Amino acid sequence: MIHVQEAYPTYRLANFKERLGAYAVDFLIIFALGMPFTSLVSVAEFLYSKMTLNPMAHYEAVFALLRALVGVAVVFLYVGYFYKKRSTTLGKSLFNLKVIHLPYGECPNYKTAFLRDVFGRMLSGLAFMVGYLMVLFKEDRRALHDHLADTVVLKQLS
Repeated sequence: MIHVQEAYPTYRLANFKERLGAYAVDFLIIFALGMPFTSLVSVAEFLYSKMTLNPMAHYEAVFALLRALVGVAVVFLYVGYFYKKRSTTLGKSLFNLKVIHLPYGECPNYKTAFLRDVFGRMLSGLAFMVGYLMVLFKEDRRALHDHLADTVVLKQLS
């Protein structure tokens, strides 16, 4: 396993405020990227409800599931692409942050992106955001989703 400070001497562990700022930027980007697709699902739902004489009993649930799947796909493709290419997302790059996949310090792959930013973030958000708040109290400044995906977030020193 790499020692982060030795392997990345021009970086330090990212703090909660830096990570939160990057997350807010990424959230807005993902929202903007996903909006056209979720809007298409909503239009399809509206047309289905108006054009069908006998709509399925729970068609709203089906379309809600479709919107959720579109959202998951957008998050997965966004973070997966940027992690694989640059080890960072657009939001993280604004704050000079990068995500490193331990134990060898490589760029996260698509599997790691899914585990960290789709599945792991859902778990981090449960129970009053305790998974996110771990960054404030742990010496390694890793959130629950970082532990699940075996990643660490670093800040480039200026």
